[in-house]
Amino acid sequence: MELYLLLGLICFSAVSAKTYFKEEFSDDEWENRWIKSKHKDDFGKWEISHGKFYGDAVKDKGLKTTQDAKFYSIGAKFDKSFSNKGKSLVIQFSVKHEQDIDCGGGYIKLMASDANLEDFHGETPYHIMFGPDICGPGTKKVHVIFHYKGRNHMIKKDIRCKDDIFTHLYTLIVNPDNTYEVQIDGEKVESGELEADWDFLPPKKIKDPDAKKPEDWDEREYIDDEDDKKPEDWDKPEHIPDPDAKKPEDWDDEMDGEWEPPMVDNPEYKGEWKPKQKKNPAYKGKWIHPEIDNSEYTPDDNLYVYEDIGAIGFDLWQVKSGTIFDDIIVTDSVEEAKKFGEKTLKKTKEGEKKMKEKQDEEEEKKRKEEEEKKKEEDKEDDEKDEEEMGEDEKKKDSEEHDELYVNSKIYFQEQFKDGDGWKDRWVLSEYRSDYGKFNLSYGQFYNDPKEDLGLTTTEDVKNYAISAKFPKFSNKDKMLIIQYAVKRFTLPDDDCGGLYIKLMRSDLDQKQFNGETPYEIMFGPDICGIYSRKIHAIFRYNNSYYHCNSFLSLIGDELSHVYTLILYPNNTIEIFADYVERISGDLEDHYDFLKPRRIMDPNVDKPADWVDEEFIPDPNDKKPDDWDQPEFILNLDVKKPDDWDEEWDGEWEPPGMVNPDYKGEWTPKEIPNPAYRGEWIHPEIDNPNYVPDPNLYLHDNIGAIGIEVWQVNSSTIYDNIIITDSIEEAKKFAALTLDGTRKGEEKMKKEFDEKLQREEEEKEKKEENLKEEEEKKEEASLNQKQEKEERKEKEESEESKPNIIQEEKEELKVDSERELRNDEENELKEDKEGKKSKREMDKKERWKDDSRKEEL
Repeated sequence: MELYLLLGLICFSAVSAKTYFKEEFSDDEWENRWIKSKHKDDFGKWEISHGKFYGDAVKDKGLKTTQDAKFYSIGAKFDKSFSNKGKSLVIQFSVKHEQDIDCGGGYIKLMASDANLEDFHGETPYHIMFGPDICGPGTKKVHVIFHYKGRNHMIKKDIRCKDDIFTHLYTLIVNPDNTYEVQIDGEKVESGELEADWDFLPPKKIKDPDAKKPEDWDEREYIDDEDDKKPEDWDKPEHIPDPDAKKPEDWDDEMDGEWEPPMVDNPEYKGEWKPKQKKNPAYKGKWIHPEIDNSEYTPDDNLYVYEDIGAIGFDLWQVKSGTIFDDIIVTDSVEEAKKFGEKTLKKTKEGEKKMKEKQDEEEEKKRKEEEEKKKEEDKEDDEKDEEEMGEDEKKKDSEEHDELYVNSKIYFQEQFKDGDGWKDRWVLSEYRSDYGKFNLSYGQFYNDPKEDLGLTTTEDVKNYAISAKFPKFSNKDKMLIIQYAVKRFTLPDDDCGGLYIKLMRSDLDQKQFNGETPYEIMFGPDICGIYSRKIHAIFRYNNSYYHCNSFLSLIGDELSHVYTLILYPNNTIEIFADYVERISGDLEDHYDFLKPRRIMDPNVDKPADWVDEEFIPDPNDKKPDDWDQPEFILNLDVKKPDDWDEEWDGEWEPPGMVNPDYKGEWTPKEIPNPAYRGEWIHPEIDNPNYVPDPNLYLHDNIGAIGIEVWQVNSSTIYDNIIITDSIEEAKKFAALTLDGTRKGEEKMKKEFDEKLQREEEEKEKKEENLKEEEEKKEEASLNQKQEKEERKEKEESEESKPNIIQEEKEELKVDSERELRNDEENELKEDKEGKKSKREMDKKERWKDDSRKEEL
C-alpha cells in the first residue's frame, strides 16, 4: 500500500509540474521575446553565438555580450505571471565565460510582471538575483539575493563560482518549507534554511539590556610587571645626524643656507619602553553578556513567497565581454529543470572540451614546430658566428655572456640620484595647464633616503604627463626588456589610478604628450577599486592596440615592486612581477593580432536528414480527459462580510484561490528518438585570411618613454627604470630594489604596523575605560533620581495623614446627627404602649457608642 501511495505521489508530482519560462535562443525570434532596455544610450550590444568552441553549432547558441567595459540590460516577460506559494521555485540557466573574464557579472534577475523592461537598469526592483559574479582574483562568488519587505538581502555564506572558460549550469531551488539549495552543474554546493542564511528577520536572541558586567570582573589576562623598571640608558633619539656625511664642496651657505648633515637611523634607538607582562592573578576570563528572547522577533512561514512573478532579465557590468547565456528555465519542478539541464551537463560541456583540446593540440603542435625551426636557425647562426670569430673572442663570449645575444646594450636607464638633474632629462607636457606636478621622494617606508629617491606624483585627482627621450633603436632580431620599480604610499579600497609607463617612437612631441598620443607598448599596473587590480601589457600592431587575453594580477601593498616585460625575437613573451612569472608563451596565443587559424567550413551545412533530437514526445501518450481545469477558482467557503454595503461597495464576489485540481499545461512523456544520430559537429578548415607574421614582436623606431596616467590618490613613486636587451643588466637593476630598497621598507613597515597596533589597542582601552566611567555615572544618576522620588513620595504620604483623620471625624458626626433626626421622627409615629421608653433606652446606648467613637 505504501509503495502504491509513493508511486502515486511521484506521478502526481510529475503531471502537476509547470514550466513558467523557457529560453534556448534556438531561433531568430529571440529579439521579439526579449526587450532591450533604453534606460541608457550606451548599453552594450547583444548577439547570438555559440562561441569559439562548442558541442552543437545550433543548440549551443546563446545570448552573448559583445563590447568591453559596458553595462548590459535586457529582459523578457512571462506569458502569464504566477505565485510560488505552496510550491517549489526553480531558476536555472547556463553561463560560459569563454573570454576568461576578469571582472563582470553573470547573474540573472527575477521580477514582477509589471516591471518596465524598456527602462530596466540597476535600480529596477527585483524579487531574486542569482548567478556568478567575478571581479579580479578576490571575488569569484555566486550571488543569491532575495527581496523581502523593501530590502535586498544577500546570502551570508560564500559560494564560489566556476572561473574557467567552459559552460556551467547554475540552479537555485527555493522550497515552500523555507529551505533552499544551490547547484552548479547538477551538484549541490550549498543548502540550508532561509531564516538562518539571510537576515530577513530580527535575531531570536538579543543581549539582556539589564545585565551589566560586574565592576570587579577583571578581563585582563596579563598585566604590567611592577617590578620591571626602565633602564637608565634606554631613551635615545630615533634619528641622528649622519656622522659620515660631509658638506659638498660646491655648497654655498649664502645661497643654499646653513648646511646640515642628513638624518640617519640611530643604531642605539630601542623604541618606546614597555614593562614586561605577567599573569594577572585576578583574571576571570572574558565576560559573556547574557541573552534574552527578542520581543521584536516574529517568525514568518512565507519568507519564500513571491505573489507576482512575471519577468526575467540580465542587468550586468562587464570589463571584458564575451559571456554566453543559454538554457534558461523557471519552473516548479526540480525534475523538469534537471532534465532540461542534461543537454548542458553532457553534450555541450563534453563537446566544448573536445573542440578546445583539439584547438590547443593544433596550436601546441605549431608552436613546437616554430620553436624547432627557430632553434635550427639559431644553431646555424651560432655556427656561422663561431667560424667568423677568433678563438679569443669565442672564449670571451663564452665567459661573459650566458645570454641569447652578445654585445648587450642599455638604451635607457634612470635612477633619479642626481638631485634636480632629472629635470633636464624629463619634459613635462604642456598639453593641459592643470597636469599634476612631480617631485622626488622616497616615500613613507624606505631603506636609504638618498638611494631610494624616485619620481613622485604629488596631487590627488589629477592627470599626469611627463616623458624622456633617448637615441632611437630597433629591437629586430634581439630581445627587448622594459623594467621599472613602482610604489604606492597607500592603497585604500576606493583607490583608482594608473601606475604604468609607455614606450613611444623617437618623433614624440614631448610638450604635447597626452592620452591620445600613439605609443608602441604600454606596460605596468593599473588600479581601480578593490576589484580591478591588474598589469597592463598592451601592444600596438598595424595601428591598433591589443590587450593581453590573460589576466595579469599585480602585487597590492605599500612597498616597491619590480615589473619586467621581455619580448623575444621568436615571437614569445614573458612578464614578471618581482621576477615571479605572471605569463609566458607565444604572442599569437596571448593576443588577437592575427585572424584565427581555423574557421568553420562555410560550404558545409548540417544534412537536412540529420536528427540530433535525442528524445521525442511519446505518440502513444494521451492527455487524460479530466486534465484541463482552471488554474484559479472562487473560494466558496468565504462568506460575505456583515458590514458589506452593495450600494457603496458594489456587488460582492468571493475571492479567488488556486484550484487544487489544476495540473498545469499537459505535455506528453518523452521517449528515446530511434532516428537520433548524435550531435553534428561543424567541420573546420584552414582560414584563408590567416597570415602568419614572424615580426609580431618588432618595434623598429623606439626613442621615448613616458608616464601618462590619471590618479585619484597621488604619491606613486617610479624608480630604477631600464630599457635593454640584456636579462643580466635588467636583473642587476632589479636587485637595487629587491635586495636594497625592499628590505628596508619591510623593516620600517613592520615597525610602523606594530606601533599602529599598539596605538589602536591603547585607544580601545581608553574608550573602554571611558565607557565604563560613563556607565557608572549614568547608574549613579539613576540611583540619585530614584532616591529623590522615594523621598518625595514619603513626604507627600506623611502630609496627607492628618487630613484623612479629620475627614473621618466629620463623617462620623454627620452620620450620628442623621440617625438622631430619624429617631425623633420615628418616636412621633410609635404608639404609647411602652415603645417610647424602650426607644429612649436604645438612644442612650447609641449616644454612648458615639461618645466612644469620638474619643477614638
